[in-house]
Amino acid sequence: MLFEIAESVDGLTPEDPVAATLENARRVGLIDDSPVVSTWHRRLAYGYPIPCLERDEVLDRVQPWLESHGIFSRGRFGGWKYEVANKGHSLMQGVKAADRALFQVEESTYPHPELVNRQKMNHKALRRYGAECVTLVR
Repeated sequence: MLFEIAESVDGLTPEDPVAATLENARRVGLIDDSPVVSTWHRRLAYGYPIPCLERDEVLDRVQPWLESHGIFSRGRFGGWKYEVANKGHSLMQGVKAADRALFQVEESTYPHPELVNRQKMNHKALRRYGAECVTLVR
């Protein structure tokens, strides 16, 4: 299991975040009282990009520059688009970026969050943007 914990700027972060996380996971029923065999903890000083109103304008400049240097920055922390950055979305961003790099096909997940998050898809959109839309939409 992977748990992601944000620190509080108000100093409300637990002294032992691993122990606190395990205690809370047990309390809500995510894990039972069995012994935990192994844990790994890593603190990232700047782990969360903070979206702003100018985000899309900035990305319209940053992403083409990165791509011109062979960097396809995707995923939750590489694409800066939380609306299309859960685990499934992030995986498909990687798949579609690889398809674009290797086969020169248009990406769907990263540049079109409004499409892959829509509950109803039309067949024309499915044919144009790929079958992953079916798995990402209820």
